[in-house]
Amino acid sequence: MRATIDFRMLHSTRPGAPRLSVQVRRLAELDSLDLSRWRDLAERALDPNPFQEPEFILPLASGLVDAEPLRVLTVSRGDGGEWLAAGVFQECAPSLTRPLPHLRALSSAYSFLDQPLIDREQADAAMEAAFDYLSAQRNWHGFRVRTQRADGRQTALLDVIACARGVARFVDRVWNRPVLELDGLDPDSVLERCSKSRRKSLQRSRRWLSEQGRLEYRLVVPGADDVEPIEDFLRLEALGWKGKRGTALATRPADELFFREMTRGFAARGRLLMGELRLDGRVIASTCNLRAGRVAYAFKIGWDPEWSKGNPGHWSELDLISAIRREHPDIEVLDSCASEGSYTASLYGTTRPMSSAVYVWSRRAIALSLAREQIQRLKQRTLASTPAEAATVAAVGMDSGETE
Repeated sequence: MRATIDFRMLHSTRPGAPRLSVQVRRLAELDSLDLSRWRDLAERALDPNPFQEPEFILPLASGLVDAEPLRVLTVSRGDGGEWLAAGVFQECAPSLTRPLPHLRALSSAYSFLDQPLIDREQADAAMEAAFDYLSAQRNWHGFRVRTQRADGRQTALLDVIACARGVARFVDRVWNRPVLELDGLDPDSVLERCSKSRRKSLQRSRRWLSEQGRLEYRLVVPGADDVEPIEDFLRLEALGWKGKRGTALATRPADELFFREMTRGFAARGRLLMGELRLDGRVIASTCNLRAGRVAYAFKIGWDPEWSKGNPGHWSELDLISAIRREHPDIEVLDSCASEGSYTASLYGTTRPMSSAVYVWSRRAIALSLAREQIQRLKQRTLASTPAEAATVAAVGMDSGETE
């Protein structure tokens, strides 16, 4: 399906407003010029998001997710000009939990942020154009973003414009993700952020590792053809519990192919950071990190269980923080991409609020969403009748374990 709308008349009340067009296309319809404009937009994004860039989406769609229902919504300047907004969505048929056709931001086991890319200089106009188009069409009744920054500039602006356009927002769930602000952080005092008991434990493990041989840490920015850091990472990840359970990347051909293609794409743009903890020259822990703007996203980690007494995984995370601060001082934030309550939280010490939200514009969708919200609140009050059940409700939030 292809739909294009000229918003020149819709925005006639705003003198000097740019002429914008909105398109919804299948991912397969995009050509090389579209991909170039997509990449340019990613560099200008209000809230950078590597998980909505072509270097991530295209490898994902080549074997890990069904490409057929994928739709790319774009707002561009004029007819075929530069992109001012882009979001990759899955077209979803009605279900028991979501009884009307809708769009859902592309999500996967490897997508840790799914909010769209929006030009920081034209964010208002781009969002207004997108909402005007979505409210006018009759294919979908709403869209869902499952992982967005609850405190981000983009989310705040999105909510304001949605409200002004008569689009209702319903928050499904709110949680905290470990995120570390690097600006002003002393790289030599990272360990001081941990609790006293954790700090002593890590210091003991570091001494033990140092006694086993020459210990060093390297932060590598590989090129597109530099495969050694990728091979080391895949080997290490498969050595641990993920390998035993069959969930490591190297144990699943489609996942491994995605990872190789994705990292090659980011490496070609100088935005892949591989942190390596080495013992006598051999890599015993590795972290894969994606850079977007002034944020580094800690994508995956692997370490050799032979050296578990030395906590190589923990130390690779701590050394990564120090190395980024020293070698890439323009990076201001390290996003763990980890779940709330993970061990990373104890290392970072700070969190960022995240949310899952649904934006709906049709009267039927708004009525159903209101009913759903009331039912969820009733379920929460019912389940929270005992302390144990209350803790369970707080853990899952309003999402109620939904996987759709």
